[in-house]
Amino acid sequence: MADAGDLKSSARKGVRVRVPPPASLPRSWDVVPCQRMRLTVELDRETDGRWIADVTELPGVMVYAPTRDEALAAAQALALSVLADKLEHGEGPPELLKLSFVITA
Repeated sequence: MADAGDLKSSARKGVRVRVPPPASLPRSWDVVPCQRMRLTVELDRETDGRWIADVTELPGVMVYAPTRDEALAAAQALALSVLADKLEHGEGPPELLKLSFVITA
């Protein structure tokens, strides 16, 4: 069996590493409790030209940025940071979290 160093050196030489398809994973991996969380990012443009992005499900997660893309990225990063902090302090769900963002403009 190759160790991680062998795999890295093999990859540099152009050798492909075959990853088994998900169906061949142990059955116990299929049964993982997961809570789905969907966050809504509302985007709006201020009269001065700045973009504001607000994650409605997380109070206080609101950012300003010069462009729409920067506002969206900053809002998603801040939301992830807030969720990570909550999980770290035991305020989040005990099971794994599946997260998706919905963008509204």
